[in-house]
Amino acid sequence: MVIHVKLRHDQNLVSPSPKFPTVKTYCPKWISPILTLLWKELQNEEIWLHGNSPRRNTIVKSKISENPDLIQLQQIARNENLNVSGGINFAQYEKLPVPVILSLKDLARQCVTIGLDETTHYGGYPRLAARTKQDSKVIICDLAALQFQKEYNTGRHVIIQQSESDKNNTKGLLDEELFQEVVGEKKQYFKDIKEYDMNRYHFVKSYEFGNCYFDSLAYYAFVKSDVLFVLHALSSFAESSHLENIVFRFLKYGTGFYAGDFGHLMEGKLIEAIVDGVEDFCKSQSGTHDLKFLRRVELPFYPEVTPGSELEQKIKGIEEKYNLEVIVTQLDCLKTSNLDNSELLATTNCGDSHAPFGL
Repeated sequence: MVIHVKLRHDQNLVSPSPKFPTVKTYCPKWISPILTLLWKELQNEEIWLHGNSPRRNTIVKSKISENPDLIQLQQIARNENLNVSGGINFAQYEKLPVPVILSLKDLARQCVTIGLDETTHYGGYPRLAARTKQDSKVIICDLAALQFQKEYNTGRHVIIQQSESDKNNTKGLLDEELFQEVVGEKKQYFKDIKEYDMNRYHFVKSYEFGNCYFDSLAYYAFVKSDVLFVLHALSSFAESSHLENIVFRFLKYGTGFYAGDFGHLMEGKLIEAIVDGVEDFCKSQSGTHDLKFLRRVELPFYPEVTPGSELEQKIKGIEEKYNLEVIVTQLDCLKTSNLDNSELLATTNCGDSHAPFGL
């Protein structure tokens, strides 16, 4: 059986440029045994990497590696050249079972790919903001948010539906294990929610999910897990690449069209989880020298942090306790003019769950 991988319009099958050879993909330690189980489902698969030349249909064929490989995981999980709807092109997986496909995408989302690149411009956000030329190095941390456009997207982990019409098409092979690892408990059923804290479970009539509850605590846990892990991965990348004085920007990911019917429930929990994730990372590095790679954390476009708010007080507490500057800004994610010559920008990029990122 074949898994088809199609490149973006700006990619080709030519070997990567040696200009910036250091690109690494990281995953949390708990993923390894789960990925090993999933990988057994792929041993009869072959990867067909399709070129996008209009003149000829070039295909590079390869076998699935015997042992789990994070680069191959990214290739086969993010195998569409374009996707804005959230709908999975299942035909590119031929006969691979849907629960396996969904779990591949789940685990790929839990990873982060980090590389050093160069900017040509910054700007474009918010909408209609001018683009300005810029020639600066930047570390890109490829990180996809939970996605809620389709019932089977990764956002399903924090949604509890009243009616689940076809579990085989909307559930991954490893949903229970993933929820347990990230949230630290078993996922509840719709009928049991009345017994729990309604500040956690928010009822929504969703076009895609029907009558359902949005589990705000689970969403918080997924975001905090992302923040904590990307900082650990960035620390490893900085050490192996001999980089320091990094200014890290964590973008407001997943609150646009990815959010579906749930955007209004996310934003307060999003910034809360980000700040707590930064604090947990600082705690984990207490007494070590690992935090020295990080000069500052910048949080662009988070209006929830207001003067005198609880979030502002928490941020001040982090700054005082760990000697780490944390600021809320209105800066474009790639803009470097506010940095001094010794500082290097690192930013998340709001990655796509279905299309490739430079692999």
